[in-house]
Amino acid sequence: MNIVQSSTLPTISFFNKAILDSLGIWGGDVVDVEFDVMATEDQRRKAVNLVFEEHKKPDGSYGPLSSVLKSMEDNAPQSYKLQRRTRTIQDLIQHFAKEDFRSSFEFDELEPYIQEVIKEKFSDPILSEFVINTRRSLIEHYKEFVREFIPNDAEAINGYQLFLTHIAVEVICKSLFSTLSHSYSLEELSCAAISFGSQKDNEEIWPLKAYFDELLKSSQVSAYKLHQFHEFQLNNPNLADVDIWKKINPADLTNTKSKQVVARFNRKNKMNWNKVWQQISPIISRLPVDEKIVKLNSFVAQWIHNLVINIEPVSECEYALEGILASIYKSIEYSKEKYLVKQNTIYLKPISDVIDDFSDITFAESGGTRDIETSDFLVTCKVNQDKYRSWLASSKFYASNSLPIEFTNFWCIDTEENIDVKKLSVVVEATLLNPFSSWVKYWSEARRSMIEGDMNEALQYFKLSLSHAKYGSGRYFTSLYIDICAFCKMMYKYFSARNEADIFERFYDELGSNASKYSNLLGYKPKWMRDPKTLAPSYTNQLKNSMIVKMIDLTVVKMQQLQSSDCL
Repeated sequence: MNIVQSSTLPTISFFNKAILDSLGIWGGDVVDVEFDVMATEDQRRKAVNLVFEEHKKPDGSYGPLSSVLKSMEDNAPQSYKLQRRTRTIQDLIQHFAKEDFRSSFEFDELEPYIQEVIKEKFSDPILSEFVINTRRSLIEHYKEFVREFIPNDAEAINGYQLFLTHIAVEVICKSLFSTLSHSYSLEELSCAAISFGSQKDNEEIWPLKAYFDELLKSSQVSAYKLHQFHEFQLNNPNLADVDIWKKINPADLTNTKSKQVVARFNRKNKMNWNKVWQQISPIISRLPVDEKIVKLNSFVAQWIHNLVINIEPVSECEYALEGILASIYKSIEYSKEKYLVKQNTIYLKPISDVIDDFSDITFAESGGTRDIETSDFLVTCKVNQDKYRSWLASSKFYASNSLPIEFTNFWCIDTEENIDVKKLSVVVEATLLNPFSSWVKYWSEARRSMIEGDMNEALQYFKLSLSHAKYGSGRYFTSLYIDICAFCKMMYKYFSARNEADIFERFYDELGSNASKYSNLLGYKPKWMRDPKTLAPSYTNQLKNSMIVKMIDLTVVKMQQLQSSDCL
């Protein structure tokens, strides 16, 4: 996996490919897999348009709403079965890794294919379910990381490595403990949880080797004795593991062949799960732990190993390889203490998504009247979110010259009466003098052009700002997104009033559409979705969506007030 040094983080599609590669799901024979495929958004949209065309009357009305809804339900595209080769899915993953997903619909429509390939690769339901849930959690956490992290110029890749060694490792361990906690007590898990021993910063021991060493130590088996077991098993395939252990002779600590076996676990190579488990599984009979616990622990060790071998520390950087490996082990020990010893609640979703879900449910249950900000649960979540942001900000890969508060709150107003045109104009000029990134510069130029009345120039600068802001603007993207939506809405009103909506569609609609698709894909705004049965559209978080719509409308008012008399 080649990563080009950049001032922006890798895309969601790139990270998706990294996860699947680390799982090794493309190894082995190419096979045909049957998929249950849901209708695509394009197919559903076409069905909606056909229904409206059928019900449209000469006067422009559509008849009774109940009739229209009934027709939509009757004409909703159904799911269907499709056979494709695993190689075809791999080609799709590689294509998206280069181009990125254009929308959340593309991502969601690819998801069933990926899940079926995972089930095909890991026939054990325990493993396949664990992989599916953990992979989805990793992607959601990476989206949150992209939404929060603002990389320094040319330091985004080290920021990505920061995510892998800390957040991704914790998410995988958290998912492991969550999965096992349904069947085992915390006491059992605390004694048998994954361990990499006590590593020092100057040791270059890769995760799988560190785990393997600890496993041998716990089972009181030397590497050579395990090698003897496998040699004996080849000639006695019908004997049970317990009987084989009794028959092999006491062994020396090691020999040449056993050294070679152990060395494979300490190389910067991707490891195959079947071969890893074949090597480790005989130890189970010598451990006072259930096989399911050992199997998932071993799988996690192998997964973490494969995921972090892609890390390539920069020579001038203090974040050297030995420190990276040590930080991985510390992240695992931190996860064990956090979720097992302290028995904290395990959420597989990122904290920001938990806040959104809880806020929306509470708001809906109260009919929109309950003060959700006073909820103890929500307060705790927001405290944790602040801690997460503080931790990110402490990273040397995080932009140190953060935007001034005035800039981030440029359009953040509660009422139309709070608009201060003079102050805002000053802020625009200030940002022109000290932009800390190219997307900020283009954003400022777009505002300047808009205020001066050059809407075509503003459009071009907004396009440039959007393209440079993707995967590099962190939580400040929301303000840019609101600006773009307000600008497009203002221009739509302008051209519609002159019966020139076709001009808007030709030149301006693409800008708003691209900003909305990226915002939806990364989770900056609530997810827009369509009911597969009724084709009715909806948002996952009505409260948050209504707040964004309000901000856009207020921003339109502000933009119009900033226009000179000879402009819009």
